[in-house]
Amino acid sequence: MAKGESILIVDLSCPIELRSYELLSDDFGNIRAYIRLHNLSKKKIVGYNATINWYNALTRARITESISVDQCEVEPLSQFKLVHSTVNCAKVDHVEMYFGSVLYEDGTEWKPGDGDLIEIGEQPLLTGVKLDRLISLAGEDAVQYPQVQKEYWRCVCGRINLLSEEKCIRCQRDRNHVLKHFNPRAVARRDEERNQNRRRREKTGQQKKRAKRKILIILLAALLMAALAIAGYHLGRDGSDLWKDTVNDPGFAWKDADVYFSAYSASNISSL
Repeated sequence: MAKGESILIVDLSCPIELRSYELLSDDFGNIRAYIRLHNLSKKKIVGYNATINWYNALTRARITESISVDQCEVEPLSQFKLVHSTVNCAKVDHVEMYFGSVLYEDGTEWKPGDGDLIEIGEQPLLTGVKLDRLISLAGEDAVQYPQVQKEYWRCVCGRINLLSEEKCIRCQRDRNHVLKHFNPRAVARRDEERNQNRRRREKTGQQKKRAKRKILIILLAALLMAALAIAGYHLGRDGSDLWKDTVNDPGFAWKDADVYFSAYSASNISSL
């Protein structure tokens, strides 16, 4: 992959893809690159030759090295790493790789062709809320909206594919499915549908809670009324029994007569 001001030249036939890298420097002026690669082919890779371009994006200073790896076993459709160091005399901060050949386990070899070089414009990756929405629908590897150009289609994972490819060569997503379900309008529509469903569930949940509270209040009121009725019944029965016992008490009439006589006597005395 060659990088210019705003144009990328991509060899889509290359079976090894550079996915990402990290550059670390030491106190002795050396820099080490931890490069994440991806075997896009359905064959096991056992070796490759490549050119590494180290460069400074500001000064355009470059260091070019050729490497040969002949003792590796990279499974089909899998990721692998390359760790490589160089003297950082140019204060580099970027890395590019060009693959000159790739050797497969079955003895066949890939070499760059002339028919799969495609110029593409740089496409900024999504960030923030838009990226979160896309990931929630398409998966953790989603980085941008898919699109179709004259010679290629770009998958939601960021991979460029020939128009003739019905599946993404990197993630194996179906082209038509990706273009239909993960474009900006479709993502916004599905996100709104999910929000509506969420609001509907929340409303239903609140209604159920209110209904439960209402039922609980009715039950508590019924229990309270039952308790009051039972208490009233017992109090009425006990009061009636107490009155019967008082009336049937042999001393009750004498006590009542004494009270009447005392009141009568007091009245007669006061009239004298």
